[in-house]
Amino acid sequence: MESNAVTNIKVSVIITTYNHRRHIRKAIDSVLAQTYKNYELIVVDDGSTDDTRKLVEEYQDVIYKYQENKGLSAARNTGIDIAQGQALVFLDADDWLLDDCLTTQVNCLVTQPTVAFVSGGHMVFIEENEELWLIQKTIPSEHYMHFLMSNYIGMHAAVMYRNWAFNSIRFDTSLKVCEDYDMYLNLSRLYPVLHHQHLLAVYRIHDSNMSGNLSFMLENVLKVLQRQEKYLLNTQLRNSYQQGIRNWIEWYTGKIYDRMINNSGKPENADLQALEKFNPNLLVQYFHKHKERNPSVWKKGFSFVKSIIPFIGIVPSAEDLHATEYKISHEFLRLNRNLIKGSVLEVDGNENTYRYGGLKVKISSVISLKEICTDPFLNDKYDCILLIMKLHLSKNFHQIIEGLFHALKNDGNLLLTVKGISNISTKGDDESGSMLFTEASVKQLLNDKFGLQNTSISSHKTGKHQLIITARAVKSIL
Repeated sequence: MESNAVTNIKVSVIITTYNHRRHIRKAIDSVLAQTYKNYELIVVDDGSTDDTRKLVEEYQDVIYKYQENKGLSAARNTGIDIAQGQALVFLDADDWLLDDCLTTQVNCLVTQPTVAFVSGGHMVFIEENEELWLIQKTIPSEHYMHFLMSNYIGMHAAVMYRNWAFNSIRFDTSLKVCEDYDMYLNLSRLYPVLHHQHLLAVYRIHDSNMSGNLSFMLENVLKVLQRQEKYLLNTQLRNSYQQGIRNWIEWYTGKIYDRMINNSGKPENADLQALEKFNPNLLVQYFHKHKERNPSVWKKGFSFVKSIIPFIGIVPSAEDLHATEYKISHEFLRLNRNLIKGSVLEVDGNENTYRYGGLKVKISSVISLKEICTDPFLNDKYDCILLIMKLHLSKNFHQIIEGLFHALKNDGNLLLTVKGISNISTKGDDESGSMLFTEASVKQLLNDKFGLQNTSISSHKTGKHQLIITARAVKSIL
């Protein structure tokens, strides 16, 4: 039962849209499904030409405002002008809220009456393959300092603002992207803010997201961050700012590099120029590995690369091998994603459960390695269990496999990846005390419980070393 203090707070939910007719119905329906009922719903149509108006007008209780196309910041400012609520939430038309979003956020505002906004966790839904990721971060204090280092919120709908926060500041209409990050920085510098981990909304990634223009995003996020430089009055803030510059460059240039590597065609000039400007070492790596793929780009003025490449030597390191282990594990999960469904148990976290199971997951549970050996209530509960790069951390691996076998329903699947013996360590037990496995040892371990006919095991090698073992085992009791 909500208290009067809570229900007396009216919330204005502002959906901004530009040609998002195919998505906006889900956004509107998610607001109408809220457990918190003291709200108004405003749709600001920023010049759509795709019959958005006709769809929105099917709903009786939606305030619809059309304006000539002025951009996202201007549309949000229009919503602020219209809003009658004491609290505001901005929802993009291609995203949606979880049912208790408003209830959770209003409760936080009531308990923290001085904060300018409260933010929480969210999910990321990748439309192309229906992956669902969880984004939950712990930021207990020093929020401005943390914003200088990164945008730890990541999704604007996961924020509820107090209306008074916009009395002296609005979204900057000169910014085409990163206007939300600009707002977080400015408000957290001036007022207390709050962050929690409760999941509030779902961010949809599709082929027309503005955030897909990586070089444009990098230029603008640095522009927004550099605006704060004049306010940095102590060493701690200046250090956080410098770390933020490095973090954003590393994040976006890494994304650009990955896109170039995975694209068999000619790289975009904007991507090449971004790497040349912000992270030339990655550009060198790209040319070193793939100069034969796109010889024409050598004529584009990247002459410094030619002078460096003959002296580049790539030596495998422990860091490189760990990165390879990560990629192999995630490729294994991607290939077996159809099995991650129903009731799913994951060891030490549920990021992979939602990332690869997505909307097919009905119940997600988490357990530690230690609990597997001691929990007596695991029998016949799960359709799928994920044990990803954890088994090597315990010497009780026989008991762990035994416990997971009993936890699976009949015909349930265990998906496992585990460290093999690599050139980081060729011993059976590495210096940190974690176990290293061979393909034969994993096969014996699983066959003892699941049976030879119910296990499928692969060894992924680098040179003559078994870097990582991947396995699927099915519980089959006739």
